[in-house]
Parts: sequence; C-alpha cells; structure tokens
Amino acid sequence: MQKLPTHTTHKYHKSKSVSSATKNRYLATILRLFSLFVEWSWLTKAPKFSKFKELDKRVSWVPQFVILALIDAITILRWMVLKDLGGWETLEMVQRYAHLAPSHLAHHAETVTFWSQREQKKQTPLARAA
Repeated sequence: MQKLPTHTTHKYHKSKSVSSATKNRYLATILRLFSLFVEWSWLTKAPKFSKFKELDKRVSWVPQFVILALIDAITILRWMVLKDLGGWETLEMVQRYAHLAPSHLAHHAETVTFWSQREQKKQTPLARAA
C-alpha cells in the first residue's frame, strides 16, 4: 500500500503524495483486475483491500457572499438579454412591461436558432406556451 504512485508536476520538483480518493481509484482498478483473474480462473479468490478514508463533506472555496453576488449578476444579465430581445430602452421598462406582452417577444424568440438543431421543428409561439 505504501508504494502507490505519487504525482509530479515537474521533473525538478518534489513529488506530492496523492489524495485518498486517487488512491481508492487505483485500488478499484487493481480490484477489478483481481476479479477478472478469478472470473478467468487464474485465481481462486480475490484478495481484499481496505479503502482509504476520504473526506465526507463537500469543500466549498467560495464564500457565501460571493455566491450571492454571482447569482445577482446572472439575474441582471438575464434582464439585459430580455431588454435587447424586447427592444426596451431601460431595465425599469423591462421590469414593468416584460410580463404583459409575451406575444411581443414571440417574434424575436422565433428568430433564435440553436446549433444543435439538425431539422426544423414546428415551434410553439411564446404566447401559447405561456
């Protein structure tokens, strides 16, 4: 177990030990090979290994206030796109009038095409979809 490989980033830098999750991935590969050896009758029984302990919690590197600021920025960006599609001059106009006239946006929404579309499908107007 102590001889599991280490990862190096440069040939002159000191090697770093790998994380427990990486070691467990190596062990899973080795265990799969042993199970194939048993299946092919090369071995009578596969050896058992104990796994390394991994962290149980998710690591969050971004503080909560940064996450909230990013969500606000995305929301403002959506309002800006809606402003451009609707032809409004200010964001206040978008907030005031965007929900009133979905048929006004239907013409602009029909002009949008996606790269992944291979064939033209009949699109439902935005007014009927709402």
